Amino acid sequence: MYQNHLHPMQEDRNPSSAASTEDYLSPATSGAIYLKIIIQPRAARESVVGSYQGRLKVKVNAPPVEAAANKNLISVISKLLRAAKGNIIIKQGETSRNKLLLVKGISVDKARGYIGAAITKNKG
Repeated sequence: MYQNHLHPMQEDRNPSSAASTEDYLSPATSGAIYLKIIIQPRAARESVVGSYQGRLKVKVNAPPVEAAANKNLISVISKLLRAAKGNIIIKQGETSRNKLLLVKGISVDKARGYIGAAITKNKG
C-alpha cells in the first residue's frame, strides 16, 4: 500500500503526528541541511524551544515587520549551528511563521547535536 514519505520541502499536515528531530531536520546537498522552523516573534527572550508540530520552534525578540524577525532568526540559527549568516538561506516562508531554511556547511549529525544541547540547556 501507499506509505506517506515526504520530501524535505513538503510539510506534514498532521498536527497529531509525533515530532522528532527527523521531522524538522533533513539532509540537503552534500554538506548542507534543511531545517523546518516555526518562529515566535516578539518573545521576551531568544531561545530554541524544541519540536512543535513537526518543526523546530525558535523564539526571537524582533517583531515580524520589515524582515526584522527573519534577520533575528538567522542570527539565532547562526549562533546555534556555528554557521556563517551567509550560509543560511530562507527557502520558503519569508512572510510566514513557518519557514524552511537551507543551512550550508553543516551535517545533519552535527546540527542534531547542537540543537539537542540547546534544547536541553533551555529546559534546565
